[in-house]
Amino acid sequence: MPRLSSEQFLSELVGLFEKAREKESSRVCITVKNLTSVPKPKSKRSKSKNPGMRVPIEETQGVPACLYRATLGTKKISTVVRVDEIEDFSEEYATLLRANMNALKKKDRKRRKKNTATKSE
Repeated sequence: MPRLSSEQFLSELVGLFEKAREKESSRVCITVKNLTSVPKPKSKRSKSKNPGMRVPIEETQGVPACLYRATLGTKKISTVVRVDEIEDFSEEYATLLRANMNALKKKDRKRRKKNTATKSE
């Protein structure tokens, strides 16, 4: 899953929403995570003093960023948005979500029946 630029991510996300609309049973899952560093991969052979040591990501160069991921079935896309780009990206992202979330269905909620009369007898 290669990381896309923010513009490519948004255009691919529109495509994922269109595919999900064609198939009524499919859904697009989106996750957002704070990204400052990633865990260092653990080696089975060498045991270091600090196994949970974190290594900064080259893409962010020490600057805090957000990792955006979207999945539809087996199709996965992701992008890293730096803090200085987050305002422009979030505006475009919000308009994209508003435009493509018009087919949301309300969740059917079943009421729980309280059988207090049967328990007290």
